[in-house]
Amino acid sequence: ELNIDMLQIYMSLTYVAGEDTFFKGLKKLMPGCTLTWCKGEMKIERYWKPQFNPDNDKSLDDWSDEIHETVGQMMREIKTDDEVAESFLSGGVDSSVAAVLVHRAIGDNLTCVFVDHGLLRKNEGDDVERIFRDKFDMNLIRVNAEDRFLSKLKGVEEPEKKRKIIG
Repeated sequence: ELNIDMLQIYMSLTYVAGEDTFFKGLKKLMPGCTLTWCKGEMKIERYWKPQFNPDNDKSLDDWSDEIHETVGQMMREIKTDDEVAESFLSGGVDSSVAAVLVHRAIGDNLTCVFVDHGLLRKNEGDDVERIFRDKFDMNLIRVNAEDRFLSKLKGVEEPEKKRKIIG
């Protein structure tokens, strides 16, 4: 049976992160793992795990410059100067930093899409829009999806079910 939710994500992003697939009940084997089937039993083991070994000889500015140069190089490799890149912006730290770094690298060739689901703190959606448009001078499309999100959450009390609905 098709997993319509994952199919929609794939059609939007051209990939599906995590272990879910297009088929309900069928999971992907995550990177760095092996699957062994022996005598009717399945065993999944990690054979590799990313390690973080910070270089304490670099300053914060050095790290910032290196990240900026790397993002710029990556963008030059995957898109031409006349192509526009798009990025989802949640307003959280991760997507905000990523958007600013890409904007530093490609400027106005980036358009951010901010989906305001109505679940942020009071006026936080307005703050996100103001900061990214005015302070960072970035192209931003704000989608007001509050009614859509809240209507899907109406009457749902189980936290895990809410997380799945929100995405």
